Amino acid sequence: MARTLMSTAKQSRNGRKPEAECAGYLLVALWQVASMNDPIRTIKNTVGVRVPCTQGTSMSVTNAHFLFFIGAKTMTDYINIPEPGSTWLYDCSINAPEWMRAVLGEPVHYSDSDWDCDDNVIEEIMEILEAQAEEEEWDEVPEMEFVARDNVYNNENDFDNVFTWSIVAPKGTHEWYYGNDYRNLIFVVVCQHHGGDPRNSNYSRPMIYRPDGDLAEGGFLDWVIGWYVVDSLHLNPVAEADEFRQGYHSNPTCHLEDALEGEGEWRDDGGYHARMADGRYVICYPDLYVNC
Repeated sequence: MARTLMSTAKQSRNGRKPEAECAGYLLVALWQVASMNDPIRTIKNTVGVRVPCTQGTSMSVTNAHFLFFIGAKTMTDYINIPEPGSTWLYDCSINAPEWMRAVLGEPVHYSDSDWDCDDNVIEEIMEILEAQAEEEEWDEVPEMEFVARDNVYNNENDFDNVFTWSIVAPKGTHEWYYGNDYRNLIFVVVCQHHGGDPRNSNYSRPMIYRPDGDLAEGGFLDWVIGWYVVDSLHLNPVAEADEFRQGYHSNPTCHLEDALEGEGEWRDDGGYHARMADGRYVICYPDLYVNC
């Protein structure tokens, strides 16, 4: 059984945490850090505490330090941390429902269709837009269409539960992952898998999301866990630390496993304690990009 560290910041009307509230109070893990040479939090003793956090700044709370990227946070709030004693690096996974809630918000509609790509989904989204257009007196309602679809199972991913997804956007939209205007006309339709072989059926009925902001900047396309690797003595980042972060390798966990010698062990600090192939002892902390 895994422990999940989750943020409990207030959410906006559709579930996303607005930028103004990102500077508010979060329920976070209390992490003691011996070095601040890298703009990432490292875990040391998981303790729930409410801490005022402001993006782009670092703060001290007793012996804890927190440093956030400007405009985005890199955090383990949506990662399933294995219980201490587990020896398999891959026991760590992304909590799909919590990740989805953070990136997409709450569903704005539950469809009666069978799949996220059914034509009826377009009709339901058009009804949502037509009602909004009448209320807000739009000049016209854009015609919507499917512009992308996939199953995360077909790609590198660390989710604990796979899902299919479709993107519905105004006709002619090409870069659907960027440029979501103030009306939020990009919809994401998801069918979550309920277990068994992902190549077969057993998926939920479609859930229609209407995220705030750009999907790429929100982290929708980040499906793998990255790693913050430090030496176990001084907690300084190892020389090749960037190789294990998101963006360097298509599967950072696999790349990290290749760099380690033998089995390691998950411990109470939320890190995977192991030895590099050259003999260095390191602690590997899982890391995930989620922009609130």
